[in-house]
Amino acid sequence: MTAAQTSVMVALGLNYDVAGGLMVGAGLIDRLRLTNRPGALGRVLNLQAWLLSASGDIDGAYRAITEAISMHEALADQTAPMSVRFANEWATGMLQTGAQLAILRGDDVTATEYMTTILTTRIYHHNAVVGALACAAVLAAREGDNERALLLAAGAIRWGHQNDYFRDTQLEAVIRTARHAVGSAKAQIATKLGRTLTISQLKIYTLTNALPASNEQHEVLTAREHQVALQVARGLTNAQIAMRLAISQRTVASHLARIRSKLDLNSRVEVALWTELTRPGKRDEQA
Repeated sequence: MTAAQTSVMVALGLNYDVAGGLMVGAGLIDRLRLTNRPGALGRVLNLQAWLLSASGDIDGAYRAITEAISMHEALADQTAPMSVRFANEWATGMLQTGAQLAILRGDDVTATEYMTTILTTRIYHHNAVVGALACAAVLAAREGDNERALLLAAGAIRWGHQNDYFRDTQLEAVIRTARHAVGSAKAQIATKLGRTLTISQLKIYTLTNALPASNEQHEVLTAREHQVALQVARGLTNAQIAMRLAISQRTVASHLARIRSKLDLNSRVEVALWTELTRPGKRDEQA
């Protein structure tokens, strides 16, 4: 019966009948409090927190998810690391909700702790990972790292497949603010790059602050095209590139045309920005 009713809660929430989902959840929570089923109660509280957040009741949602996480922790081995204590699908789902609510309440420390746990646990929960990426995008924007925020937001949007109140509202604000901060050219490059990365690459990027050396876009270019792109990023003209690489200016122009076509870039400026953003070691140098 509990499983059927939680399915109803999810279905109502995804179809924007939040009030209906909350009503089902409230009745189910009252009944579960009369039983000795803390695991089931915690799962329903997590869903109720998600629905309360969608309704705008952030404080109510925070109380619900805090209770759910506390109940889970009470049953876990406290000597184990957090990534082990929350190594199941429902538990990582709780942390996703908790991280999003922590961000909405301005508690970035807790949000980072929950986000990191989701990305390092051995259990893969797709929605929780996408949610963690969305949280990372918001946190990056708050720290002023707008290119990182745009890249992560693009990745979260690409891999997300459910209606999500937090993602649909918070990421819109992040993207709007970050685009204004960095300008349309840099924003376009960061967004395109974020859309090309796999979930695994996005997880690595979030945790290490470095782009994978083998990202798909680099593999698309030939060695010579890499050389040309690097010279463009250094501000050289076609004539200067031709002299440095011992090739003709027509060949340089041909390489640039292929680079723009392969990477879906519109101008020389975008080639330079893409090269700088994806250059190995760039993030480490900035740290």
